[in-house]
Amino acid sequence: MKRIGAIGVSLVLALAASAQAYTDMLGVNLTSGGDDIAPGTSAGYVAQINWNNAQGGSTLTSSLTNNGVSVPGLTCAIGWSWHDASGQNDPFWDSYTGAGSNDLTKSGWNTDLYGGAGDGWMTVSGIPFSSYDVAVLEGGFGSLGDAPSWHLYPNQTGSTFTDAHGNGGGAIYAMQILSIGEGGPVAQLTTTHANLGTIDLGSSIDLSTSATDTSLTLGNIGASGCPDIAVAAPGIAGGDAGLFHITPAGIVSLGSLASQNYSILFDGSATPGTYTTTLTIGTNAPEGGLTYTLSATVVGPTWPGFLDGDFNKDGEVGPEDFGILKDNFGLDSLPFGNHESWTLGDANDDGEIGPEDFGMLKDNFGLDGGPTGTYPLTNVPEPATLALLALAGLAIRRKQR
Repeated sequence: MKRIGAIGVSLVLALAASAQAYTDMLGVNLTSGGDDIAPGTSAGYVAQINWNNAQGGSTLTSSLTNNGVSVPGLTCAIGWSWHDASGQNDPFWDSYTGAGSNDLTKSGWNTDLYGGAGDGWMTVSGIPFSSYDVAVLEGGFGSLGDAPSWHLYPNQTGSTFTDAHGNGGGAIYAMQILSIGEGGPVAQLTTTHANLGTIDLGSSIDLSTSATDTSLTLGNIGASGCPDIAVAAPGIAGGDAGLFHITPAGIVSLGSLASQNYSILFDGSATPGTYTTTLTIGTNAPEGGLTYTLSATVVGPTWPGFLDGDFNKDGEVGPEDFGILKDNFGLDSLPFGNHESWTLGDANDDGEIGPEDFGMLKDNFGLDGGPTGTYPLTNVPEPATLALLALAGLAIRRKQR
């Protein structure tokens, strides 16, 4: 049986891996400054167009997968583990300009120019894939030696990968994280309300309504094997925060195809107006956190249009209504403007019970078929107050005589 050498094994492995169907990929290109790979440039062990440039080895100009998914936790770092007193083994920036040079070889972190034990390294953290292959463009420096080539490190897991040797000399130029598996192992957050939008708990809440609520659902539509999405405890702050509540209030974790429903409650208010606050929910999903404006608008009750003079709201204008007006005739300084004193005989809603109210009752006396109901009235004086008002009205009339 013919023995396959180390180079043959590496070649067979690379060929086998290149046939792998990768569902997404994450590319990081090392640059020393001014030599970024341009957006839309197709390059890589497996060709991709969304490359993230790590300027100076650490400042990422973007954090996207090839499919355009944002990876907010992505970081890159370079460094070295040892050097001698002369500093001649310290890594430095280099560019390969020989045969086979390309956009990715404009800058390389040269790990071991003088044949030492591989003292430089490149680390990518915040990898969003649950399992992946890693391809690193290694080797070659200046116009000397062999051209850089891709070296594959298959079947990796975890959120961090470090290449620490640069293939025994030469530079590290770029790294590709290649997601393994059909269906996409990337966690993907979905919501029932678009991020940065408004969640309206009611645009015409009646004063008689004590509370109103709505729901917000978050989900992870990533396929089986994708990372869980950690969802922080929701926070409500600013504006009218005290009138809004959300449950559950704690931290949740969303696995593949899992969802979490939140109930958002507006307590209600005794005063008409529009009430708002801000809801924030942090996540470690590639899409980042969520921010919403919560809004609720409270309106006064709708006047049902009782017959003028139907003070007991039974749909008829008759003796009982006359009795109400007679008992309260002369009262003034009553609440008015929203028919608050209707049941006392204030037909024209002017805060006084007098001849004009009697005239309206007289004109409709005997009519029936009007609306009935329990129109919410507020600030109606207590019986003791009514008695005092009646006495005051009587005194005023006597004084006027």
